Amino acid sequence: MREHSMITPNDLVRIGDTVYRLRYITSHGHQYTYYFSPGTEPLHPLYQNDVLILSINKDQSVKFEVIE
Repeated sequence: MREHSMITPNDLVRIGDTVYRLRYITSHGHQYTYYFSPGTEPLHPLYQNDVLILSINKDQSVKFEVIE
C-alpha cells in the first residue's frame, strides 16, 4: 500500500476488484486529481481512455494498493 502522494504515472493500482493504470496527475490548490485508464492499456501520451478520475485533498490520508 502506498500513500496517494507516492504513486506515479504508469503505476498499476487495484481499486476494489479492478486494476487501473495511473495515466496522469494534476495538482490544483489543495487537491490532487488522478486519471486512471484500464490496467491492460499501455501508457502513451497520445492515447487517452480515462475510465476513472479521482480528486483527493492533499491533507487526506488515502492509500492505494500498487501492483509491483
